[in-house]
Amino acid sequence: MVERLVFAILCHWRSGSSVLTKLLHACGMHLGNEATGWDDAWMVGPCEHNVFNSAGNGLYNFNDDSGLPAVIKTLLAYRAEAQRNDWDAYGVKFTHALQDKCFARMHPLFVKFWPDAHYVISVRHPAGIVASLKGTEITTDKIVESWMSAVPATKELAKAGATIVAYPDMLTVPKARKVVSKLGLTWTAAASKLMEDSAGKIKGSVLSSLTMAMFDRNYPEAGKAFKELVKLS
Repeated sequence: MVERLVFAILCHWRSGSSVLTKLLHACGMHLGNEATGWDDAWMVGPCEHNVFNSAGNGLYNFNDDSGLPAVIKTLLAYRAEAQRNDWDAYGVKFTHALQDKCFARMHPLFVKFWPDAHYVISVRHPAGIVASLKGTEITTDKIVESWMSAVPATKELAKAGATIVAYPDMLTVPKARKVVSKLGLTWTAAASKLMEDSAGKIKGSVLSSLTMAMFDRNYPEAGKAFKELVKLS
């Protein structure tokens, strides 16, 4: 049997997962094809398969699991296409997979249908997520509640061997190179170009120590949880 690298890139929204997914793609991870339902147009935006995006949104926002059969079908399609096309590495990004009500129903599907998947989890200080959503109707309390609900699953997967990537710190060169190497992929010229093009956005996502300290004072449990996740990276 050919050994393949299979990645499930999990995250909370606004956690740097799009650039992480694009980076792994630039280093050899296939994102899919027409047979798996993948549309290259999604590379421009969040870089997330619409089936996973819709299923996750349904679970998180409406407690609706009607999207799960499509998730199963898509996971199986990726396995079949990887074998048919001899992909050395392939993977998908999944935003709403770690929050408790999503993880309880979604993770068993990955365990059953992608048993060899390696989990790559993008984490970001919740203060950074709040800053990125400034001007929207989503309140800080709602963001923190959602972020905290993803912490137990993140810790569980990390203790089982998942790779934790703290955004933006670990997506700066040469740290990004170490992440790619750890995952068994190969750094490419396309990866260098991507990081060069993304440098401004990544640098702009860095929070001052004062901003994080003020946030942690108002939300001490979230601040403590982030520090614990970083230690697992």
